[in-house]
Amino acid sequence: MPAHYPSISKIDSPDTMKGATNSLLGSMGSTSKITDTYAAKLHEQLGSLGLDEEGFLTAVEDSRETAFGLAPHLLAAAGGNFSYVLQDEEGGKEEDAAALADQVINTHPSLVLMDFSLRREITGIEVMQLVLEHDINIQFIGFSSGLDRKREFAEYGVGFVEKNAGEVTETIGKIIEEVRRMRS
Repeated sequence: MPAHYPSISKIDSPDTMKGATNSLLGSMGSTSKITDTYAAKLHEQLGSLGLDEEGFLTAVEDSRETAFGLAPHLLAAAGGNFSYVLQDEEGGKEEDAAALADQVINTHPSLVLMDFSLRREITGIEVMQLVLEHDINIQFIGFSSGLDRKREFAEYGVGFVEKNAGEVTETIGKIIEEVRRMRS
């Protein structure tokens, strides 16, 4: 069963940004804590995705390390309305694609950042199709370190951002740009 790490936080200051981020990271199994300085920088990004009041961002990932690096920035960009769905390391292909889709659906997202290459040969596109069978109004952004995956997401009319865990700030900027492009 995939793990779901929700964060619905009222973030109105660097202190609440720090608390929400450390809580989210801790729930995901990270022992890392952000500093006051880092919290202040994250707070400057607050709501930068431009989600409306009902908007909610869910990210689907199979790498805990990538999730740990991106979670603070995605939490800030989503204005606190953010959840990670992390694929676990056990389970079968059919069971896991459906379980991932169910976890995504249960977060009630308006926008999903979907990793392409998941464990056990499951693709983000498979999960996306299952989610869209439930709710066609959910928007998706494909997310992969392989630029060749852009074409595959484009076949479904889905935007794409190249994942570069080593350049988190640049990656978050590209996600923000893609969301703005989608909404224009």
